[in-house]
Amino acid sequence: TDPCSPRLISEVIDGAGEFNDLDGAIDVVVQDGFAFVVATADKAVTIIDVSNPVSPRFLSMIKDGVGGFDKLDGARTLAVSGDLLFVGADADGAVTIVDISDPTRPLPLGTATVGRAGAIAVDGGVLYATSESNLSLYLFDISDPGVPTLLAQRSGLSGAFDIVVEDGYAYIAGGTAVDIFSVSDPLLPSKIGNTPSVSATAISLDGGYLFTVSNSGSSVLDVGDPRAPKVIPNLV
Repeated sequence: TDPCSPRLISEVIDGAGEFNDLDGAIDVVVQDGFAFVVATADKAVTIIDVSNPVSPRFLSMIKDGVGGFDKLDGARTLAVSGDLLFVGADADGAVTIVDISDPTRPLPLGTATVGRAGAIAVDGGVLYATSESNLSLYLFDISDPGVPTLLAQRSGLSGAFDIVVEDGYAYIAGGTAVDIFSVSDPLLPSKIGNTPSVSATAISLDGGYLFTVSNSGSSVLDVGDPRAPKVIPNLV
């Protein structure tokens, strides 16, 4: 409640209670009172009821090789859209699509092949996935989540660490640069530029500003015009 003074109110620990698949936890998404935690070492995703954050409650788990889930080796990145969970796995080179309409009984639906999955995002019925193996951006039609259909693939990424899609543009954190694509037509995505002076391994977009972070520091970009991004100087 006070960002200047954060306070721990609860925690879940691998091996405590029903939480047995959190080894190597690397990403988390929270939506509608549920937390989805992906753990690379355990090749698993744990679903937690956090509607009462003081008392998080185990609901279910999906794990590579169990219950029809066979593309979770190297699971490391997540996205949630409505009743669908998307899990990117680099070792298996795939994004698994999961029905979470009943979070106590997640069900496998389909998979999209992308090489070593880097980052994923979902926007407007399209799955966006980056590949670390060939530095490409993949776009899939997920109107039928059981059979994702490849719409386009574009190579030439600076890297594949993170992706944000909004208002017809995809921003991709490439480590040494941020690549910007026009994706207003998902069949014809086009790279419209990048920012070679900005290092980025994670990004977030808010109000026309792109916030980046890397081992070398943080930057803020004015992307009010995505075709002409501007670095805001003197970030403290």
